Amino acid sequence: MADELLSQEEIEALLKGIGAGASKAKEIEDLKEIAHIYAQALSNVLQLLSGEEVVVDVKESDFYDQKGLAEKFQSHNVMLYLVEYDVFEGWIQAFLMEEKMALLLADIMMGGDGAELPAEMNDLYLSAAQEGVSQITGAAVSEMVNLLRGRRIGIKNTSCAMKSGEWVPFDALASDEKVWAFSMEADIKGVDKLSMWSLMPQKIALLLMDEIKKTVTLQPGMEEKAQQKPQQAKVASEPVEKTHMRQTVRDSGALKQESRVVEARPAEFVPLDASTSQREDVEPQNFDLIMDVPVRITVRLGQAFKTIGEILSLSPGSVIELDKMAGDPVDILVNGKLIARGEVVVIDENFGVRITEIVNRSERVKSLR
Repeated sequence: MADELLSQEEIEALLKGIGAGASKAKEIEDLKEIAHIYAQALSNVLQLLSGEEVVVDVKESDFYDQKGLAEKFQSHNVMLYLVEYDVFEGWIQAFLMEEKMALLLADIMMGGDGAELPAEMNDLYLSAAQEGVSQITGAAVSEMVNLLRGRRIGIKNTSCAMKSGEWVPFDALASDEKVWAFSMEADIKGVDKLSMWSLMPQKIALLLMDEIKKTVTLQPGMEEKAQQKPQQAKVASEPVEKTHMRQTVRDSGALKQESRVVEARPAEFVPLDASTSQREDVEPQNFDLIMDVPVRITVRLGQAFKTIGEILSLSPGSVIELDKMAGDPVDILVNGKLIARGEVVVIDENFGVRITEIVNRSERVKSLR
């Protein structure tokens, strides 16, 4: 029996192992809060682009060595989008999407529903997919600025390329460098599911989480409630045009902050009335590739703001009073920006709008940037 007893050294080693495992689990649980910021951004952008209800799940969250993670994708062509930030030295972030998923995102960016995708990636679709990930990143960073109490987070550099064969996400890091990675899956009503991965160096992820913890005060009882929630997170997005309610990031973490509705812009433009030399200075290469990218035009009859309680009490037959009088011109918005006003007309059996006033061409394009 004495031979079966553990020595003090063996007991201490076991306790250290248990402690290390518990510490890792706590770190991953905390980092899910950041994952859900990106999930909310993905939900908002896709919902505004598609006009449909979007539900985003955080499927996986763990630490990997970057070579091992890349091996998950080596049987597929993958779009790799890299972002380098100007805070926390060494903060780089990667977004990975299998080719089919990148094509689907690009098609949604261009007003499609993913029903007819090209057989392989091309310059037009790659540009649109890159813009989509850029908008998701920008929306998430804006939320993190809020969590960090206004601390500026700037983007130093971005790049996007298709990868196949042997590769690693971060060339500047060793292949066995530990990274924190999480996957997201978006369920868009009427469209195929869209999935993507995001990853950053483990030490940067933990530093970012520590900085957020320093600036966010936990509400009493939230930690206890968070521990009772399942690990799988779900971010549901209801159409914002119908509710005007701000969405919030909710999950097993202890943070609770309001998330701003994200403005989704399917394309970037430059002033049309600039001289040729000025255009050459500001237009990116292959600018003509996005000239046929569709943009969303919205006619706004009016708007109203209600409390959450008032919205929840609405029922069929309820009347919402808008902020415009009968006969007032309606607002015409492109990608959410006001560019003109007009009057409602009927064309055959459809409604239309006759423009009565519009900003000049230069200001019109500037408002879309």
